[in-house]
Amino acid sequence: MISQGYYAPTNTAWFTNSNVQADWPNGDMITNGLAVTGDFDNGYGSSSDGPYIGFCDEGTTSTNADASNVKNIPYFPQHASTIQTDLGPGFFSPNRLVPSPGVMGSLPTGVKAGNPWQTLLFRPAALTTSTHPGLVNPPDYLLLDLFNMPVVEPYAVSEPLSTAGRINMNYQILPFTWIKRSTAVQAALHTERVTAFPIAPSDDKRKTYKNSTATNRFPLDLSTNAGTLRGFEDRFAANDIFRSAAEICSIPLVPIATNNPTFSTMSTWWTNYAYTGENSKERPYARIYPKLTTKSNTYTVHYRVEVLKKKPDSTPTTWTEGTDKVISTYRGSTTIERYVNPGDPAIIDYASQSLPLNAASALPYKFRILADRQFNP
Repeated sequence: MISQGYYAPTNTAWFTNSNVQADWPNGDMITNGLAVTGDFDNGYGSSSDGPYIGFCDEGTTSTNADASNVKNIPYFPQHASTIQTDLGPGFFSPNRLVPSPGVMGSLPTGVKAGNPWQTLLFRPAALTTSTHPGLVNPPDYLLLDLFNMPVVEPYAVSEPLSTAGRINMNYQILPFTWIKRSTAVQAALHTERVTAFPIAPSDDKRKTYKNSTATNRFPLDLSTNAGTLRGFEDRFAANDIFRSAAEICSIPLVPIATNNPTFSTMSTWWTNYAYTGENSKERPYARIYPKLTTKSNTYTVHYRVEVLKKKPDSTPTTWTEGTDKVISTYRGSTTIERYVNPGDPAIIDYASQSLPLNAASALPYKFRILADRQFNP
């Protein structure tokens, strides 16, 4: 994964002088890719950009300084045996290597049609050309729903046909729309970073090997005004909801970065970062997707129940304040879980069903009470 030299775009020569900063190769491959859809991948470390198919990042970590006592950047040092080491079991997990089917976004889709620089599109239109075939209805990102990524960290949370451990994207509460309940969604997005490589200055894109102060990874702006959550608020303002967790791929991730991008200016902002490969653009979505759902399985219902007694000579269907009496009151909450038994014979063979499905094709959900609590101050 880490080459022992660096490609010099000026003369296509390889050199191994570790004191020379690494220029990132442009090459005809990337130029052609940018001219079509931008569907090229950034290579890890000193590997060149090109038409990869979403290979996994196995990771490296800097362990020692070089002869001049300069701490080296992971992925880039040449003498791997003395400067860095591959990550071991304590540093990565299967979910880090393959967080979701979103890693398949670099698979080609236009080879037979004569469009080799065309791949699956698991990112918003704002991050690519508006004519990308992956935007045609149904969009490519709905393919993600054909796969299931179990939640196994920090422990095995998921159960079959369950969304346990995931956060519901539809955080708006009806009819209390003035209550903003976006904390959980913000938590799912908070640790993500947007990777972006600018066109100019040209060698700034290279995540330069040494002595570089360039910043290519930006934290997210999670505000509901002009940040990433603006996309959620616009959906709710239109009296609409998210129907699939894969729809996160239609929401631009707004970084806290140079030129102060906003939700409405993301397409313009990305034109200055056209050297960013699709694997770099799509990897945040690949990590976010398995954390989200649009169909919660567990609900806490709060209630207040009263036993009423009518005055004998009053109208039976009308409550008369001051005359009729409240005999008793019970206040509390109940946590209910909706679940499906995978062995239930009522589950049909969905592969044999024609679309669209009707109500008779619904999963045979059952409900169970997990907890009861009485409010008795």
